[in-house]
Amino acid sequence: MTILQLLKQSDKFNTTKLVVRELDQEDKDYWVGFVDDDSKSFDVHIWLKGKQIVNMTCDCTESDNDLCAHRVCMLQAVNQQISGVKKPSKNNTLTKKKTSTKKLTPSALLLQETGQDQVYTWLLELFKKNKEVEQEFMLTFRKKEQLSYTVQDIEKIFDDIHKAVFGRRKSADAKDMKKYVDLLTLALKPVQDFMTMSMTKPICLEIYQYSAKRLYLLERQINYNSTRIETFAGKFADFYSLSILNIKDQTEQGIIIKNLFSTLYDSTDYHLETMSLELLVKLFSQLNDKSIKQAFSSEIIKLLKYFNKKNRFGEDVEQLYFFLIVLINTDDFKDNYHLFKPIRFENQYNLLFLEHLLVHDIELTQKYCLEIMDSNYHPFYNTPYIEILTEIYITTENYKGLAKLKATNFLTDPNLEDYLFIKQHLDDQNIFTKFRTKVLSTLRNSFSYYNDDNSNVELYFDILHSEQNYKKMLEVLNNDIPQTIIYCYAEQLQKENPLCFLNKVLEIGQYLTFNQIVEPKLADFITKHYSKEQITQAFKKYTANRRSLNELILNMIKEDNK
Repeated sequence: MTILQLLKQSDKFNTTKLVVRELDQEDKDYWVGFVDDDSKSFDVHIWLKGKQIVNMTCDCTESDNDLCAHRVCMLQAVNQQISGVKKPSKNNTLTKKKTSTKKLTPSALLLQETGQDQVYTWLLELFKKNKEVEQEFMLTFRKKEQLSYTVQDIEKIFDDIHKAVFGRRKSADAKDMKKYVDLLTLALKPVQDFMTMSMTKPICLEIYQYSAKRLYLLERQINYNSTRIETFAGKFADFYSLSILNIKDQTEQGIIIKNLFSTLYDSTDYHLETMSLELLVKLFSQLNDKSIKQAFSSEIIKLLKYFNKKNRFGEDVEQLYFFLIVLINTDDFKDNYHLFKPIRFENQYNLLFLEHLLVHDIELTQKYCLEIMDSNYHPFYNTPYIEILTEIYITTENYKGLAKLKATNFLTDPNLEDYLFIKQHLDDQNIFTKFRTKVLSTLRNSFSYYNDDNSNVELYFDILHSEQNYKKMLEVLNNDIPQTIIYCYAEQLQKENPLCFLNKVLEIGQYLTFNQIVEPKLADFITKHYSKEQITQAFKKYTANRRSLNELILNMIKEDNK
């Protein structure tokens, strides 16, 4: 339902006494704010998709599935924000600008009347009770900004804001998180200005790393559901990466990148390592300069050599995936592919690695594919590696290897073409005999008239037909075999053993079993290839129930006698 449609249906709600406060668009289609009535304030969230309403929540007593006056009031405010204010039409008529006659609020009038000493005393008492207000006052009215900052300064900023907003509490609501982010934005503004002017100094990286880590670890200190911290951290990372990219001196850029990579050598600080990697990924995706990209590649090659030497390869798959992309992008993979290895169960990384390794080293690619397939628990995950090996065997004309591969994985996608290929190129007859026995046994065990899919029955009979083994076909005929498939081989089976085939058909045709379809062509075949006496004699052992194949055969004989 659209915003306007819902508002038209919400006339029963009186919103005239409600006030929307701190309306904020956190994301493209996500709005948050507070709706105040005479005595209470309610936290309202609205999710949109264009002008379609996806979801609305309010912490009043109404359930999420019902509308409330607070949600309607908030929706009206969002609609006004989205619609905007219409611009006045342009004309040549001069209009006199009206003087504002806005009336002062009672609080403003009282502030004018109250003496400075009284206000000063009152604010001191307020600051004791409300640390958030005190912190905002200090950040807003400070006399001058610092010319430089240290990590200790940033630590104090975070500690003061944390204490002002949360105190000793371990949980926070949306209002708390908004206040925290607002204060942090205000406090870090001069810090960011300092960082912009001093980006080449090592202290900027230290400040960024400390700030990012504090934001990352906040969820361990405070229980909250808001996405504001994640959004703020993302914007802070964007600011820092953009500031690095704006450095004109490529040598200075290279030093910062080298310092970021240096944090990846130490595996003891997981959070620092993760944040550095995320920043490097962001930087590389925005880089256009080939020489800086080459600096990334050089640092990664050093890291990979260090990881392999220390037996630390594969500890962080996301890290390795990024390293692989960089070396492929800079064309350094061809000379350094030996620094990479497959990682068990990490298919996305493995497939990208093998795809490019195949161009440079076919034998190693084949070796890795076989190792991965041996380690996988489920054959389903082998499919992409089978495709790579198939390409290798066809390219190298290794049909024996391809036959072994197809035989090993035949039952994941059984088909006659692969079976005949295996039979032709698998030179060890003992291995093929075991393979054939396993395939026919597995297919035979899957027969059931409950199954809608008869592909295994068809393949089983196709294989026996390719071997002209009609004796075996006669042995397995029963109600599990669809009559349409029996008819396909009726001529060969009738020639193999006429009496046996007739008895098998009449035994199968006594009843119309579940999921079984009577095949008129099979009934017609019986009446044309056997005499009335043969059929009548055979019928002494079988019945002909209603709507069964046998009933159809008897009816055809009666029609012929007329």
